[in-house]
Parts: sequence; C-alpha cells; structure tokens
Amino acid sequence: MRPDPPLSERKRPMGNLQKWTSHGRQDLSWDGPITGRFRSIVPGVLIDNSKSNANAWAWSKYVPFFETVICYLGGLLAAHALSGKKVLLDRAAELAMLLEPAFNTSSGLPKFGVNPETSAITAGISGILAEIALCQLEWTYTAHATGNKTHYDRVNTLINTLADAMELRKGGMFPTQWHLNTGKPTSESHSVGAAADSAHEYLLKQYLLMGKTDIDNLEMYLLTTNEVLTHLMYITPNRELVYVTETFGASFSPSHHFEHLACFFPGLLALGAYSVDLNLYGIDRGKLNPEARQQYDLLSKYDLRALHMAAPSGLGPEVVDMEHTTAEGKNGKGKLWMDAVEEWHRKGRRGLLPGTGGKKAVMYTRPEGAKVGGGPWDYVVRRADYFLRPETLESIYLMWRTTGNAVWRERGWEIFEAIEREAKTASGYASLKNVKQSPAPQSDEQPRSGPAQQPVRTSRGDARTFRKGGSTVPYRLQPVVDESSVVRRARMHRSV
Repeated sequence: MRPDPPLSERKRPMGNLQKWTSHGRQDLSWDGPITGRFRSIVPGVLIDNSKSNANAWAWSKYVPFFETVICYLGGLLAAHALSGKKVLLDRAAELAMLLEPAFNTSSGLPKFGVNPETSAITAGISGILAEIALCQLEWTYTAHATGNKTHYDRVNTLINTLADAMELRKGGMFPTQWHLNTGKPTSESHSVGAAADSAHEYLLKQYLLMGKTDIDNLEMYLLTTNEVLTHLMYITPNRELVYVTETFGASFSPSHHFEHLACFFPGLLALGAYSVDLNLYGIDRGKLNPEARQQYDLLSKYDLRALHMAAPSGLGPEVVDMEHTTAEGKNGKGKLWMDAVEEWHRKGRRGLLPGTGGKKAVMYTRPEGAKVGGGPWDYVVRRADYFLRPETLESIYLMWRTTGNAVWRERGWEIFEAIEREAKTASGYASLKNVKQSPAPQSDEQPRSGPAQQPVRTSRGDARTFRKGGSTVPYRLQPVVDESSVVRRARMHRSV
C-alpha cells in the first residue's frame, strides 16, 4: 500500500476512508471526552462513498487485504468502540464486505488482495503467516457489533484451519510460508518478525476477546511461545542482551538479526502472563512431536509467568545484527537464552535471571559498515531507518499497564517525545532515514503502519496514553462472547 507523503504537497485524490485515516487516526488515543479534531473529521465518513474509496486504490486495482484490515478496518472499529458513533461501524461493515471475497479459498485462508470494484482476488496460492492470520480480531468484532454471523463464520473457518495445521504438526510454532488452498505450511522458517509478527499476537488476543473460551487459540499460543522461548531467543556474550531472532530449517539455524517488527513480543508475553493462568498441564504431552515434547519437559520445570515476564526489550533501528560468539551454544550457533537459564538453574539460581539485570544505555557511535564484534554495544545496526513502527511502544505500554511500574511509562514518554522531535512535519509524521543522527534525515513518506496502528493496537481495552500523570488502571481487553459464538474442540488438550 502506497504511503502518504508528509513532506511534499499531496497530489493524489483521496476517498473518504483515506481522508479519515490519514488525518484522524492519531486522534484515536484520547482519554475521556472526544477531541474537537476527532469531531471535525467524523463527518468526512458520513457520506456513503464506497465507490470513491475503491477508486482511491485504482492505481493498483487490488487492495492489500492484510494492510487494509489492520489499518483501515481496525482503525474504524477502534474509533467506533471508543466513541460509540454508528457511522464508523457502518463504514467498517461496508469495508468488511468489500474485503470478504479474499476468503474464497479452499482452506478459508485469505488471498493477498481484493479488487473492491469487481470482487476479483489475486491469483497467487502462496501466502505468508502475517498476511493470512491477522484478521481474526477485526472479523470477530465486526460480527459481534453488526450481528452478521457470516463474518464470524469466515474467521471461525480460518481458526479451524490453523488449529488443524497445529494438530497435524503436533506442536511447535507456525512457519512463515503457507499454501492457501491446502491450508498447510510449505517451509520451516520461523519468525516473530517479518512474515509472521503479530500472527502470534492474535492467538492470545482472540482467546481473550472470546472470553477465554476458545481453547484452540490458547493451545496454539502456548505451543508457539514454548518454541520461541527455547529456540528463537538468544543472549549476547558481553552485556547479556536477550533478543529474539528468525531461524531456518528443522535445525532452527539462527540469523541473529533482531528486527523492529519483533519488538511487539515482550508486550505479548507480558499480556499473556497478566491475563492467563500460564501452565502446560492442559496440554496432552502424548500428542506432541518429539521436539515439542522436549520444549514441554524443559519449560515444565519453570514458573512460566516469570519466564514470560523476563522478556527482551526493543531497540530503535529497523534491523540490528546481534553479537554472538560462534563457539558458544549448541553447534556453534550462539547461546540460547534457555541454555543460559538452565546454567543459572544448575548453579543454584544465584543472582538475577540471565539477561534481566538493568542495562546502562551506551551511545551508539560505530562507523557505517562496521561488522558485528568488539565494542561495548553487543550489536551493530544493519538498517538505521525507522518507519514509525509502533511495536516497541506497544510493548512498553503493555509492560506499564501490566506491572504498574512507572519506569515503563517514562521510557514510552521519552520515545513519544523523540518521535515528536525527529519525525513530525507540517502535514504528518515522516519515516526517518538514519536514527543514528539527530536531527534525523526524513523521508518524504508517512507509512500507514505508524500513526494508524499505534492507537489501534493499544486501544482495544482503553485508550490512555503515556502522558505524565496518566492512569495505571490495569489493561483490559473486553470480551465479545455471546450466544452465537462457536467454541471449537480443543485439539491438543488432555482428555478429561
């Protein structure tokens, strides 16, 4: 989806939906009465102008399903939930109907794109996890708010397909590549960053949204986090920075890249630790594959809530390469965090859990093109650009709301002030070309993943922000279970 230009004059006509999202989305994060600016923007969506909205994407013919759902549909639903204004729900329902043809596959997994004028869908039969499993919350809430059970049937089919795939795999996390007709993975690449990211997040949030009745999603969340904790989380040799990376193949070969997209993961673990009674007792060990059984046996020795709260923290650039000593760990891949935890456990648990001690900030001064190794940082910036991504702020927000520790609010506020200082322009917020410089050089674009997602991703329970003196009321995700909800069978649970 083409980004908005925040520096140069806008030259493309925008439909009502784009006008609302590009100028009004940052005003969703209010606390209390609806802001005056929000009131001034809402009339722009009163006109039923679906054709105009469809024409706004005419340059590409196809609306990208995933991006449209999380930015536009999610934005409209969040604004409706916070304001109660029916017009926002009406426009969300219209948009959902325009997007619904994407689900017309044998498995019910959505295609990449939809032509909103003709209902044609893109031809490809391959999909990535992030694009096929990031619509459950929006479709469930749309079904609940409109009473249209067709929307819920769509998402129910999708979740059944994912749960069937998990049952067939007998545990572990979902790979990144999928066949849209068979509903099965086609690779053994694993990630919580690009190509996957919030698909893992939606497993937990769908369980919470359904009032903790949807056991399939809980099982998939637990089995996913088991594999992340035991195979994707590493610790650096000098500063003991804990990070999550991508892996390839059945042997989980790590890249040691840490992506900004993965920075949502600490918040996800915190939300799970806060909201769910984390234990593996309900999972039937006998139904797991050998690798998943090893993960189960290892983690069963620990307090899962404590492990989940000992999460990695995010860094600012788009991608960094993390320091790892090749002689460390199994097969010279670097040291897994759980290996360090096991060593700590064998030595009597003296001191803090590995990687959880306070880290003094070190100004990043490495020259361009530097390789990993040496210096006090334990990482080297691979890509220094910043696309207004909300993931780090989301995690910090959730850490504050789940722990009540004001240090998280202060860190979030510092990032907010940096965004205001470095990225704000006269007509929006710009991506940054190099976060190692201040003032940071700006790009002539405003990604929809920035201001659009930040309020949406944190507002489904409430919309209080990081500002000084803000409330520390615990985070809530309002369930939407009613008599029409379908609760699926639990594939991997113990028989009672």
